[in-house]
Amino acid sequence: MAQVKNLIMQEEDKFFSDCIDIIKESETIQEFYGRFASLEKDGDIKRPSHISQEQFQEESEEYFNEYWSKFC
Repeated sequence: MAQVKNLIMQEEDKFFSDCIDIIKESETIQEFYGRFASLEKDGDIKRPSHISQEQFQEESEEYFNEYWSKFC
């Protein structure tokens, strides 16, 4: 059971690390969502099934605001 949990956590960490890379290239949250959608369509990124759309949006916006607040 612990191995499954670790695997899920690693998958989530990798996913949000990839999202942060996209955030660093996006000046607005809308641009991030557009880039994400394009990468997802091309199969270059995939939201893990255990991460809800709501969780994805909340965490992405939190990471976006955290990252870009450094430059304000």
